[in-house]
Amino acid sequence: MMKPIGDLLYLNEHLSCNHYVSDYRCCFKYYEAESDTEVEEPQLEYNQLVFLLNGHAIVSCDEFKERIFRSGEMTFLPRLANVTARIRCGSVLMVCTFDLPNNPCDKLALESCWELCRSMEYTFDPVKVRPQLRLFLDSLAYYLRNGINCEHLHEIKQKELFLIFKWFYPKEELARLFYPMVGKSVDFKAQVMENYPRAATVEELAQFLGMSRSRFDARFKEVFGMPAGQWMLKQKARHVLHALSLPETTLSDVILRYGFNSPSQFTRFCRQQFGCTPTRLAAGIRNGEDVVGKNGNDSGKKGNNGNRGMS
Repeated sequence: MMKPIGDLLYLNEHLSCNHYVSDYRCCFKYYEAESDTEVEEPQLEYNQLVFLLNGHAIVSCDEFKERIFRSGEMTFLPRLANVTARIRCGSVLMVCTFDLPNNPCDKLALESCWELCRSMEYTFDPVKVRPQLRLFLDSLAYYLRNGINCEHLHEIKQKELFLIFKWFYPKEELARLFYPMVGKSVDFKAQVMENYPRAATVEELAQFLGMSRSRFDARFKEVFGMPAGQWMLKQKARHVLHALSLPETTLSDVILRYGFNSPSQFTRFCRQQFGCTPTRLAAGIRNGEDVVGKNGNDSGKKGNNGNRGMS
């Protein structure tokens, strides 16, 4: 990390304050890579905005592999995404970790991008850091490098960040950046993302959100654009793909981790979701083959998907 470039007054008072951020999870953090660094984050606990202020990084996020990000670009990593990154020595990053925007107006701004998201294909491409945003990031970096790390500062700066997005970024760019979290109701979508990993069925997910099944089904389709059961299958398939891409993960590990009752049930799931056996799928992924692209991934197929019943 860079040394402070100014003298912060009353440092001990700041450090002893109950609102000084020590391990506050929803905040900004500034990083300098002092050597080539590899990062692996399975199932992110919170949403993250990553700003590459200088340098070079190669990032994989779920099904999007080995995407190159350069100085002056940013990307959004959604909650529960499986992320790996290789960061070049000398690179400088700012990371904003958050649950939801603090300001209701900012949630409405994201919800207004819903129609644009429905008509676009999400590709996890970087978005440029515009000059107005770069000024904000540089001033924030100055604060953090000098030990100004108050919880209230982080909250204020998050609000300022989303104001900059609203004032200086076209909705098309915001839709492309925030695509994974945009919906007709940002709050409802966030509740679903928080609770679906512990729900074995749609019925359980509706119960976790305190809604009747019929009301939940209608709301889910309105916000996500597809039935809840189909969406849950897609999420399960996404996590299975990531697990199989890890050399240390065995097929038995995946069967146990994702609740398959038997190897044969897991085989049926892979054939229906990916068009091949688990062994073929794992080998292809680890050899860098486009197994999913070649065989397809129609998570909306009906029938016995080997999923403990998503209905």
